[in-house]
Amino acid sequence: MTAMIAFVDTSAFVPLFITDEPRDLIDSVFDEVETFACSRLASVEMTKVLRRREQAGPISASQGRRLAAAFEEWFSGCYVLDLNRAVARSASAVIRRHGLKVADAVHLTTALLIRDDSQEEVVFCTADLELRAAAANEGFRTPT
Repeated sequence: MTAMIAFVDTSAFVPLFITDEPRDLIDSVFDEVETFACSRLASVEMTKVLRRREQAGPISASQGRRLAAAFEEWFSGCYVLDLNRAVARSASAVIRRHGLKVADAVHLTTALLIRDDSQEEVVFCTADLELRAAAANEGFRTPT
């Protein structure tokens, strides 16, 4: 088996922690992947997802804390690229090319930088259709 990195944005990994979300996307690559990679932004976004769920009532505050701890444990095993000047500069170019929202451009830029720095195949996993199309245009395999 060829080594592979799965870059996952927040929409792709939320189903690992929120059980009422469909898991098809993450399950489709889980067995093939040696490494999961994320932007540091994903941690902030996951905090927002959990907080929104607590406020809306599907999960309690204590469930939110347990899910946050489980997420942090999983996230600590991922290859995480921090937000930095290179990411910001490149994200602006990605926005100009694809017209993405800022957060989506940060995720795609992060995946591009990881791919440029890796000898392994990097697949791009997202449930966002616009972001998936932009990633495919950048040459990523984008499982559905």
